[in-house]
Amino acid sequence: MRAHVDVLREHSAAPPAPYLVVRTARIVRKGEHPDGSATIIARSLPIEAVTYADADGRYYGISSAALVRVDPASGQIERLSRLPSFRDSTGSGGCLRPAQQARPGDTLWHTGVHHIYDPASGAWAAIPIDQTQAA
Repeated sequence: MRAHVDVLREHSAAPPAPYLVVRTARIVRKGEHPDGSATIIARSLPIEAVTYADADGRYYGISSAALVRVDPASGQIERLSRLPSFRDSTGSGGCLRPAQQARPGDTLWHTGVHHIYDPASGAWAAIPIDQTQAA
């Protein structure tokens, strides 16, 4: 096993910038330490995707069952209300970057729109899927 880890390190490049991942119910920031270690932002979260919102300086995590806001200073987790049409959905949830702003969002594939939460206003908006796809 140790040989495998050494080969990975030898043949892997450093990421161009720090990035966020969700690992075993934790928000983890990777890519900022030369030794490859990670910084754990928050633990015990029911989420599948995460993003950081510059609008309010907080992390947002989402899954098909939850949308949460995490205060990085205190670690406090706040469960946010979702759109009523998504309360019983499964398989929705993700973090989108319309207009280069990271925001959590919900999608039901057949509707043609993403429902995106705006941290600045605390409101949901419907954005056509073609406006959030990479060119």
